[in-house]
Amino acid sequence: MRGELNVERQGRNECMLATIAALQGRPLSQVRAEACRAAQVDKWNEAIQLCAHDAYWRAVERVAGPDLYPIVCCRYAATMVPTAGEWAIPNSGRGVIVVTFFPLTSHIMPWENGLIYDPMDPHPVTLEDWLRGNPTATILAVRSIKEKTHV
Repeated sequence: MRGELNVERQGRNECMLATIAALQGRPLSQVRAEACRAAQVDKWNEAIQLCAHDAYWRAVERVAGPDLYPIVCCRYAATMVPTAGEWAIPNSGRGVIVVTFFPLTSHIMPWENGLIYDPMDPHPVTLEDWLRGNPTATILAVRSIKEKTHV
């Protein structure tokens, strides 16, 4: 089935929270409030400034929970950067795709049944279409909830 994933449009720097909310089937506002409490900040933008700090990742771990956290946790350095042809979004299941816009930022998005739902513009698209619209993006990881990793 396509299109069952409910992805809300993210606020500034909320791709992680929007992805977690979508994959858990929870409202983004609820996940945002829980994450802000865990990070001890009033607004998530304050927490994102702590991204390299453990407080940010503890808040993400708290809202993601033990099953989803290993899927969304992106605290790693890419040892190789694959080309788009080396990645595929599975035609069934759910997971995340992590991309970077070197050297400035990274972005995480949920996928379901072969389609990506970018929290910046949450209508379903194929990986090829998303990459065509974001030519400076480089894929860092595609992860499946079921298998924990997918390459």
